[in-house]
Amino acid sequence: MSQRIDQAFPVDTWLPLFLWRASAARAFAQRVAPDVLWSTADPWSSHLLAALVHGATGGAEGPVPWIADFRDPWTLCAVRSRGRPGWTRALDRRAETWILERADAVTYTAEETHRRSTASWPHLARKMHVLPNAYDSSAWSEAPLDGPLDGQPARGDGRLRVQFFGAFRPLSPARPLIAALAVLREIAPEALARIDICSTAPLAGEDCAAAVGAGVAEAFCAVAPQPYEAAMRTLRQADLLLISTEPGRDDIIPAKLWDYLPVGRPVLNLSPNPETAALVASTGVGVTLAPGDPLAIAALLRACVDAIDRGGPLPLRFSPNRERILAYDAGSVTSGLVSLAEGLMRSRRGLVEAL
Repeated sequence: MSQRIDQAFPVDTWLPLFLWRASAARAFAQRVAPDVLWSTADPWSSHLLAALVHGATGGAEGPVPWIADFRDPWTLCAVRSRGRPGWTRALDRRAETWILERADAVTYTAEETHRRSTASWPHLARKMHVLPNAYDSSAWSEAPLDGPLDGQPARGDGRLRVQFFGAFRPLSPARPLIAALAVLREIAPEALARIDICSTAPLAGEDCAAAVGAGVAEAFCAVAPQPYEAAMRTLRQADLLLISTEPGRDDIIPAKLWDYLPVGRPVLNLSPNPETAALVASTGVGVTLAPGDPLAIAALLRACVDAIDRGGPLPLRFSPNRERILAYDAGSVTSGLVSLAEGLMRSRRGLVEAL
């Protein structure tokens, strides 16, 4: 029932709460008197709340500039729209268009999302920008890219640990790994017995049923979620850091990749987005395989287990480019957002002076 409500509710189910608190948000904005209003999604209703707050900013000179950060695609994402009634999708499209028309600038994290958006709303293309995501090294208790960067196994226990930073879910499925492990169960059961696929929650739903049906459920384990600032230590205990996205989501760069970049451990990327593969390659942090190719994934996992037996580095490209990786530190990336905000503020000041 909850899923049906989520699928049918226009925009998202946060909307009633945000509308209920809109007056308080407007009053807060008036007290703060911001120079720029910035909203981010999802939930997509945060932009609708920002539109209501926008009118309360700026005083007699009119509203301050508003930057709507869309990050990933909304109505242009077929996976997100799957299962939603036609009338709901139509309302979502109207809501997105209404927001895009009113925001002073719109940002996305991927070039492909930007391309599809400018093609869908060409009359608004001038206000659409790409600002990549980032990792925040200042939040971690350990320094980024600290320690050896040679791809050697992380521990000496003879097991291959593949770490997924989060919980497997429909948009981040375990199915590509399940299919690969099923292949190993047939051709190299001794290798399968030495592989741990770790995430922050037990497998559930279709992934759990598929793992049990394939006879590979014992390869999956759950570790307790940790505060973000302590995550570096956990990630450095992994032999491989896993990226897995729904195969239909070929227009996003998964947020996990940014957190993986400075860890100093190899990345196994199973995302279908060419931008993600290009970023993995240009930073030298790992390898990309097709999520629909279980034979290739199984071959890599088996070769990694063999490498652990030999005491050598894992058999995949891993030569981190420090300069490229450090360019995605939050301290560097946010300069783009600051430049955008300052440009909008200058334009507003010029308009006010002209009036």
